[in-house]
Amino acid sequence: MAKNVSVDTKSTRKTEKDEKEKNINEEKNKEYEAMRDRVYQFKIYEHLNAYKEDEEDDDEEDDKEEEIYEETMMKFVLNEDERYYIECVGKSWKNRDGEETCCPEVYFLNKTTNQECESVKQCFEGWSEQNTADDEKWDMLCNRIEALSNVEEYVFTGENITLY
Repeated sequence: MAKNVSVDTKSTRKTEKDEKEKNINEEKNKEYEAMRDRVYQFKIYEHLNAYKEDEEDDDEEDDKEEEIYEETMMKFVLNEDERYYIECVGKSWKNRDGEETCCPEVYFLNKTTNQECESVKQCFEGWSEQNTADDEKWDMLCNRIEALSNVEEYVFTGENITLY
């Protein structure tokens, strides 16, 4: 006995067409993913090269701009009585070649707080001795320091200076 089989040609054509489209879409997706991976790898490559260049530039800049900080401490001492002295600190910055990169700075240290002061008189603001003779000695020391024309040169020698 023969069976009648009816085949819907439209549905078979449709499934074949769908299958072809599906295959085409899968191929396009694979191509797109491969292209996306290549772009991603290229971006990583560019980023790494830029990072290497930045590091090389930083190394060159560090070599050129590396500053050496120097600090020199010394004292100005009153000749009449060595108990009266004012400490100074000189700060300077030099490059690798020993050339100064900016202006050196000189500070006088406050006797009680050790705070850096730009002038000798500033060290004594808000403070005085009980004895007027002591005040006179401090004033004498300050006046002798202020009378020096080249304080920076004395400070950067690092040697204590006795003022007469």
